[in-house]
This record gives sequence, structure tokens and C-alpha cells, in this order.
Amino acid sequence: MLPMEKHLDMPAAKILQIMQERIIHETTCFSIQTLKSPLDPWVYQEIIFETRPDYIKELGSFNGGLTLPWRISAMLW
Repeated sequence: MLPMEKHLDMPAAKILQIMQERIIHETTCFSIQTLKSPLDPWVYQEIIFETRPDYIKELGSFNGGLTLPWRISAMLW
């Protein structure tokens, strides 16, 4: 992992590529790796809060990284 402060002369395209890789491959939720953008759970939570569905079905779960927050959110309603 490159510390970005030491590579300020790097082209913006390369910096964006590195940032995207970090976001997608190093993001965790409750210490469980997830392949989603960190903004996705926020958007999902807003939709779930507004619609208050009876059931939530997650398809294509990598490690179940977002299943735990959904369960916790459901318990708080």
C-alpha cells in the first residue's frame, strides 16, 4: 500500500485507480470484508428506513459483510 502523501507527483488517473482498489478490496463492515462501496450501505439504509420492508433478501453476498448491519438495523426498528 502506497502512502499517498509520498506520491503527490503521481498522475491523477493512477491515484484514482489506487483509491478505487482500496475502496473495493479493503472495505470492511463490522470487520467482515465486503466488496461494496462504503456509500452503498448508507444508501441502502436510507431506502430501508423510508420503506420499512417486512423482508430483506440479499443476493450475491460475498462474505455476508452487510447482512449483520441489516440485522442490527432491523432490531432497532
